[in-house]
Amino acid sequence: QNSYTGIGVTIAQDDDSGLFRVIGVLEDSPARQAGVEIGDLLCAVDGRALDGLASAEVKEIIAEKQGKVFDLTLRAQDGSERTVTVSTATLKTEPVKYELLDSGIGDVKIKNFETGAGEGIISAVDALAEQGARGILFDVRNNPGGLLNELIEALDHILPEGDIFISADKSGNENVKSSDADCVELPMAVLMNENSYSAAEFFAAALSEYGWAELVGAHTTGKARSQINLVLIDGSAVHLSTNSYLTPNRIDLAEAGGLAPDVPAALGEEDAAKLASGALAYEDDAQLQAALRGLKAGAEK
Repeated sequence: QNSYTGIGVTIAQDDDSGLFRVIGVLEDSPARQAGVEIGDLLCAVDGRALDGLASAEVKEIIAEKQGKVFDLTLRAQDGSERTVTVSTATLKTEPVKYELLDSGIGDVKIKNFETGAGEGIISAVDALAEQGARGILFDVRNNPGGLLNELIEALDHILPEGDIFISADKSGNENVKSSDADCVELPMAVLMNENSYSAAEFFAAALSEYGWAELVGAHTTGKARSQINLVLIDGSAVHLSTNSYLTPNRIDLAEAGGLAPDVPAALGEEDAAKLASGALAYEDDAQLQAALRGLKAGAEK
């Protein structure tokens, strides 16, 4: 639903300390208001040490504080420690953000394909077209996928008439999703990386196969299966892949080993970390700059 209960931070394991480092702080969140900063290590909650715990355990400890005010001990990047008072809240995240860049290219960042993503993509594209965008750059880097209906809603708006997504069972029977003739005709590119997953890959693949967009960045994962959970009587469960997902050209991205970019472009380890935390400046983003060069050239033809 693109909402959750928490303090509003994104965390990642720090190999050296065994703690979790803050790599993102949501705007207007309790964490931001308490002064939590990107780069801080989470050390303790109400005096309970967090070192050595798994991310799920840290999240559970914080979730248990729902509706309460608690102390959060942090270690800054200079090694100093401080304790702030923070609370949990139900936080809503926007799956899509967009802006018209100085180059005249519209930048549409798609965080995921969960609830609201389809509508958000449509609104972004239409707004940028009205603002006179000369091209659209869709950024699905680090996008973990989401809901099929959100993906179809976005593709139907962007692409011309034809098949846009296929689900096939073990016997090869297809369930085909199609687009109508209404479409958006602007030069487009899709930025992707090794963490573009599932619906994000199929979004990129569909635009590419229709000749609607150039793919820029790094090779994707290749997740092309739907799953079901079968809960057993002892409380355990079996997680089964039951259907194959296919691109409009009937390509199985799992068998293909993912989606290859038309224009390979890489980020260094430091810049990749900054991208994940939302701290990578446009001018320092080599993948984005590669995509913009191609879009500008296309728009000038």
